[in-house]
Amino acid sequence: MFGSLFKTSYASETFNFFSSINTPSSPSFNVELLSSPSAATDFDKTGEVVWPVSVLLSQFLITYEGLRQRLQDGEECNAETPLRMLELGSGAGLPSATLLEFYDHFRDRLVLRATDGHEAFISTENGEPGILSVNVGKYGPNVKALPLLWGKKKDALDALSSLSGSASPSYDVIFAADVVQWGAVVEPLAMTVHALLHPGQEGARRVKKYPPVFYLGIVERDDGALKRKFFSLLQSYGFSEARKINYEEYLGRDLGAGDEAFLFPPKGSEFGGRVCMIYEIFLINLEPKPVLLQRDQILSTGYEATLTLPCVNANFS
Repeated sequence: MFGSLFKTSYASETFNFFSSINTPSSPSFNVELLSSPSAATDFDKTGEVVWPVSVLLSQFLITYEGLRQRLQDGEECNAETPLRMLELGSGAGLPSATLLEFYDHFRDRLVLRATDGHEAFISTENGEPGILSVNVGKYGPNVKALPLLWGKKKDALDALSSLSGSASPSYDVIFAADVVQWGAVVEPLAMTVHALLHPGQEGARRVKKYPPVFYLGIVERDDGALKRKFFSLLQSYGFSEARKINYEEYLGRDLGAGDEAFLFPPKGSEFGGRVCMIYEIFLINLEPKPVLLQRDQILSTGYEATLTLPCVNANFS
């Protein structure tokens, strides 16, 4: 469907990260992947470009202590009960690739699904692997690239059923970068996050040390109305208040003159000086049941329905 839109030249790009917040001035970790070298902002091309907020989220995933502790907890996360993670709106998939590359020695403890609403990122019209499949496909059998349109029941169920061997499939951790930027996607996106993290009736009976969590990289735009609406919807589904994570928790100390290049990106800034932040949101109340698993969610009335939005729209059948 989108094949003609994705005829572009990709280039191999290397991204540098530091592996410890105690030594940010000495990058010691590199990730190489394919991406578009252009700075196209058309919706059909934006996922091919690695934006600063994706780089920031990637750094967060490998140096945030809360996630590190969870991965290193052998009782909670092991080969028998691996940590089940999913990225929404992956595009080229830098955050997923960074996580998998860094935690290579824990890869048997991880099951990861990198997802995107554009099927051409998963597989081209010619049946060849798309850019996302190429970038994450080398990390072994526990990793898959999947199509996932926000608000589409079938895609959510497919993502859950891909967790083979689980009596009550659900994800433990979801992460995404810059996905809250169109009013039309707010409700389908929130419902998708809820459906994928909710453990279901059987899963709710299991006592787990860590609640399901959503890590969201946001570009602070305008007055933040969309962000507040999204967070409010999540709270109505049983999520905690969104906590803005301080840079110091994953970027370390304030860097001095000459060290600015080792922040990712400097001070979290986007193009045009817009600030990027990471938010942490836990699913703490399991009483509200996922509505999406009962029906598709179309775009809210009043928003333009287009085929280029990453969610189910009014034309979907």
